[in-house]
Amino acid sequence: MKRYSADTGIPSLNVALSEYMNAGELKKLAALTGHRLPSRKADLVDLVIGHLDGDGLRTVWQALDDLQKAAVAEVVHARSASFAADRFRAKYGCDPAWGSLDEYKRDAHPTALRFFFFGNGVMPTDLKDRLRAFVPPPVDASVATLDQLPADYDRPYERWHGRAVANRMCQGTGGKGQAWSHRAVIASQRGRGHFGRMSRGTLGCHRGDLPIHARLGQRVRGHPKPIASVHRRPPVRISRV
Repeated sequence: MKRYSADTGIPSLNVALSEYMNAGELKKLAALTGHRLPSRKADLVDLVIGHLDGDGLRTVWQALDDLQKAAVAEVVHARSASFAADRFRAKYGCDPAWGSLDEYKRDAHPTALRFFFFGNGVMPTDLKDRLRAFVPPPVDASVATLDQLPADYDRPYERWHGRAVANRMCQGTGGKGQAWSHRAVIASQRGRGHFGRMSRGTLGCHRGDLPIHARLGQRVRGHPKPIASVHRRPPVRISRV
């Protein structure tokens, strides 16, 4: 299996199924065909190939939602056979639904989009050639514009307290409080401050030499809400001068 070497391209669907997927992943993908699953990997490969043979490929493509069809079209009508996730997200605003091929997650299932991409999001060459016959080109990227600026513009403000200490912000004690990030941890480890011992599920941050420890979901002095909550302020209204 060559799961991590697909950047150079995959010549055919047969190679993609045989060399870029293991038996557990193949079983999850082959389950989308609706047929009884064989036990041998080679038979699973033949089942998927037969499902996409002839008009089967068009049938599977037609069952995709609009965003999934856009993902296929972006690669079919591009020079590269690789799916550019960042570029797609910037153009369409979100990712297509992939599902999961993880064999260890029983409740997770792939979507039909997995029939078209393998390895690191690479479309096999023979599959791309067949799809080009009926998949329309993707829409052009566009930017929304206004003929005239509005009098007011609401800009929402949101602060998210994630689970990781490195991404968490917490309020210090005293007055209105101060925001501290993972820089406080780095500074304390370099001897420029005190950072108390933390256990799993404990948030620790410091203001000056005063350590503060709080379990997730508990309140801290000077902090209006539990640490693990989302803090939202009313939108900031900006008036045009």
